[in-house]
Amino acid sequence: MSDVVNCNFNNKKEIRTMISDGVLNCSTENSLDKLIEMGFSLSANIALNKEGDKILIEYEGNKECSNILYAFIVEDSDSSAVRYIGHSRRSFENRMYGYQIGKGFAVNMRVNREMKTQINQGKNVKIYSFHKIVDDYCNLKIDFASGLEYSLINYYSNYNHDNGLKTLINIEGNVYCDKEKKSVMRTNSEQIAEEINYLDKKVIEEITSEGEPFRYKLWDTYYNKSFINIPVEFDDLFGVHGAEVKIDFRDDGIIIEKLIAKIDRKANDRKGDFSGTPRIYIPMKSGGRWFIEWKQKNFKPLDLIKAELLGFNHIIFKKG
Repeated sequence: MSDVVNCNFNNKKEIRTMISDGVLNCSTENSLDKLIEMGFSLSANIALNKEGDKILIEYEGNKECSNILYAFIVEDSDSSAVRYIGHSRRSFENRMYGYQIGKGFAVNMRVNREMKTQINQGKNVKIYSFHKIVDDYCNLKIDFASGLEYSLINYYSNYNHDNGLKTLINIEGNVYCDKEKKSVMRTNSEQIAEEINYLDKKVIEEITSEGEPFRYKLWDTYYNKSFINIPVEFDDLFGVHGAEVKIDFRDDGIIIEKLIAKIDRKANDRKGDFSGTPRIYIPMKSGGRWFIEWKQKNFKPLDLIKAELLGFNHIIFKKG
């Protein structure tokens, strides 16, 4: 990709103006024009394998470039929309592989699932990327790829909203993201996910065998009940009201029980449209009694149970 950016950075004032207050001053006509005008280029196309369960990536450019800003674009016959924006200091190929496997971190699972959904709906999914270092600001190098990330997220969260497009699946920096979800967003987890070396086989073995961790606190309300309230930041890793959830129970790495539960989105619903954060309910006759006894045998009220999200609609609880 060319190092020439179409916006003109002629002086310090223009640079400051462009990146301050989340404002991007390049003119634009539609969703994709903004990225092209800034210097983004097509870097990858996404498809699914024949079975439809794995993402395939065909690179067009910037495969080995590091310190890169990227955007997932969903296209149909007459429109295009930005769906996710991210930045990584590692190579473009490395970061994309994290989304390709869709394991280890909630953001990987979220993006992986969204891309599969869009492709299964007949849409084209492409990735545009940008990397640029400007070294004429007080004789210092400015990392535009990193500096523009939140401004671009802010811009497209507003652009998508104003033009009737789907909301970005970004959480941090997204002004139209659910406020409750944003307030508990774990920035460190997302940042770690961006910087992991996904091309290291040992790292891959570790993150594909483990999931995104969270703590399930046994408040008095939950201690004698057969349901689980999922933290709001993991809302989009669970399906619609009534969908099934797999729950595995491990003791020192060994699976001792597997249960099937149901998603209840009505219990925490404030809008009346079954869109509340998920409560996972295990029927008493289908393992609910076992779950309560397992908690009471191994934990005290107010204890924290180690849990992991291994994938979409899949939870692991650990004793040790």
